[in-house]
Amino acid sequence: MMDSGHFRSDLYYRLQEMPLHLPPLRDRLDDIRLLVEFFLQGTGFESAATDSGTLDRLIERFNNRDWPGNIRELKFEINRMIALAPGNNIDDLLKVPSAIGKTDESIDKVSIEREHLLEVLRRNDSNQSKAARELGIHESTFRYHMRKHRIS
Repeated sequence: MMDSGHFRSDLYYRLQEMPLHLPPLRDRLDDIRLLVEFFLQGTGFESAATDSGTLDRLIERFNNRDWPGNIRELKFEINRMIALAPGNNIDDLLKVPSAIGKTDESIDKVSIEREHLLEVLRRNDSNQSKAARELGIHESTFRYHMRKHRIS
């Protein structure tokens, strides 16, 4: 990247001086609670996160995993559970069967992503700008995913 001019050389050399070791999520199980609470913010499930007993059961479910995909895998699993949950509280998240530990072939990622987009749109009264903001992506990226999944 630096050779092609896509990365500033001075920044590259400064970053090279300070190696950053970030252990895998499986070695930082205490961080899972904070990450789950963070990923639930703005989803409608965060108010239910104050029910520590239910949240503890969800955290326990996540603590029993290896997380080879680290934080991205955790975020994907939470978003998948939100999209497939029958209601809007953490108890409903616990009703969703876990996809973790299954092979990629057994997870229909396309339909999960489509359902998630539809759920986010529903929560935002079909307002694409608000839905994109909730997902933390640019509006044009959100529209791309809508076209990709043939959502009008």
